[in-house]
Amino acid sequence: MSKKASSLNEIKYQCKYCLKDCFWPSCLKVHVRCHTDERPFSCNMCEKSFKRKSDLMKHKQSHIDERLFTCDLCGKKFKRKKYLKRHSVTHTVVKRGFSCDICDKGFRTQESLRNHLNDEHIKEKPFKCSICEKKFMYQSAFNQHLPAHSTDRPYECSICEKSFKRKKSLKCHENIHTREQP
Repeated sequence: MSKKASSLNEIKYQCKYCLKDCFWPSCLKVHVRCHTDERPFSCNMCEKSFKRKSDLMKHKQSHIDERLFTCDLCGKKFKRKKYLKRHSVTHTVVKRGFSCDICDKGFRTQESLRNHLNDEHIKEKPFKCSICEKKFMYQSAFNQHLPAHSTDRPYECSICEKSFKRKKSLKCHENIHTREQP
């Protein structure tokens, strides 16, 4: 953790990992946890730990078995209002879309239904890497995996000339030069 003065005579605290500037030492302390994976806030009811106290407090609600939010259409109960809201969509989507024959969950498109079936019920992985034998559920995930076996590094930083296999890695690296958080 290092201090530095800005042009506005404010003290900034800089992350030693990614050079991000924070105006408060407490903000920097929380930010650094994304690099170190420090999790100082532990749940006393289970093994989980968290980087922020607020995340621990939200998690503790999961141990309370009170389900205060009830669906008017089917009577199912939920711990949080946002879960009820997410559930409510399944009732309206079924009328105009596609529903799963196994669990009756509704979907807007046939592709969404197909993905649900594969993810929740079938768990098929039809895309297999011929080099390492790893299997993937989706073509897009398989395509993202392929550069791992290549020696090509087509994405080059225009500032320091460091090169990368993936465009996403280059974009993340460029933030070091611009001092932006990814």
